Amino acid sequence: MNSSDPPVPQTRLIVPIPKQQYLESGRRALALLGPESVSDAAVGFNEYNDCRQFPECRPDTHKDIWDSITDWRTKRNEKKMIWIRGTAGVGKSTVAQTVAEQRRAAGTFFAAFFFPRFTTCDIRHCLIPTLALQLTAQRPDYKQLVIKSLAENPNLLSEDLCSQFTKLIARPLRILKVHGVFESRESFAIIIIDGPDSCQDTEAQREFTRLTKFINDRSGNDSELPVLCMICSRPEPHLKMPFAGFDNCIRKELLVDDKNAKDSVSHFLHEGFTEIRRRFPESFEKRGEWPLPDDLKRLDNEASGHFAFASIVLDYVGDVKKKVIQETA
Repeated sequence: MNSSDPPVPQTRLIVPIPKQQYLESGRRALALLGPESVSDAAVGFNEYNDCRQFPECRPDTHKDIWDSITDWRTKRNEKKMIWIRGTAGVGKSTVAQTVAEQRRAAGTFFAAFFFPRFTTCDIRHCLIPTLALQLTAQRPDYKQLVIKSLAENPNLLSEDLCSQFTKLIARPLRILKVHGVFESRESFAIIIIDGPDSCQDTEAQREFTRLTKFINDRSGNDSELPVLCMICSRPEPHLKMPFAGFDNCIRKELLVDDKNAKDSVSHFLHEGFTEIRRRFPESFEKRGEWPLPDDLKRLDNEASGHFAFASIVLDYVGDVKKKVIQETA
């Protein structure tokens, strides 16, 4: 796969059909994943995808976080799971989205799930199918193993998350690893999950916690499992407590009140306004400096390290439909 490859197709069944009828061929077996997947939660399905509204994280922002991500992705003896945590608006989704876009551009074997905000979707039925469907579009050998699992067990998608992960992701990847695929850590499959704290269902939250513990234990005990997992979330108690005990997990925190975070957001604001001027030169032909230094300083203080605030400001000012530029220039 390379950066020019088309996005994973959106598979939807309009008319409900008994699952047994989909087992007549490999294509129909794979179609079982379609109705359970969530297209808007995956990377790059369309320009309105919520996850694509986050600003791209520059290499010179959150350097300590990026150093840890690089080590997690490349060092053979490093732990296979990384948890990026932080309060709302500090840039967790920005980091997740940037990593996903980088992996797409590099042609890496990866899948991503971005939880819609305040979602009521049952992750017990949609999380693993969404990830598996993306991965099947990238490797025919992996796809055949997933088809085999679905054909052997038509009720697989009704099982718990740990069982789905084992049969649709871990076992196929391990088989490929044993047969010579994924020789280096850089070639391992990467799974990115952002925003599980947005899930409103308490039981689904508990099941996701069980899944993360299962992945931590499984990846730590199985050296032949070629999968790296990144999870970005707020430090909610139901996540923070179990993650504290994971021995195969790197834990990093995005802080909103440290100098690095504030400098990163300030840089993002300045670059954003420069880009707005570049996009709409006619609005600034008769103006001098814009925004004024005092206005920028005020915005820096208001943002106070929150990427979400800065992103909303730039989206609003740069929205040509609202004609904000003409009013502020």
